[in-house]
Amino acid sequence: MTATQKKVDNAFADESPLFSLGQVGNRHKLILNKYCVVRPQFVLHTIDFEPQQQALSKSDSSALWEALARFSDDYFAIFNCGADAGASVGHKHMQILPHPGREYFTLFPDASPLRAGKILCDLS
Repeated sequence: MTATQKKVDNAFADESPLFSLGQVGNRHKLILNKYCVVRPQFVLHTIDFEPQQQALSKSDSSALWEALARFSDDYFAIFNCGADAGASVGHKHMQILPHPGREYFTLFPDASPLRAGKILCDLS
């Protein structure tokens, strides 16, 4: 934990039921982000405390894909792995935001030569 992160047993325990969108898998919950920059914005957090600076697990990735599949519009997710990366809460969570539209903003995976089927290097 750093000075900018708060150590609490569950940073998301006091959430209002009005903000809860339900459990995702066995270990995660999807909620509306009360402190968002753009709307709508969602938080997918672990139900039990795990430190934010801990790497994403297979369970985290599976829950994220399941959550993204629930949306009919185009969304993307970010994970700030600790205070140095911008995380303000020490409880592991990912943020899900609406994609601004490819005509306005190109995300790395959309701009990657890999998406276009180009090979960057020969690994053989």
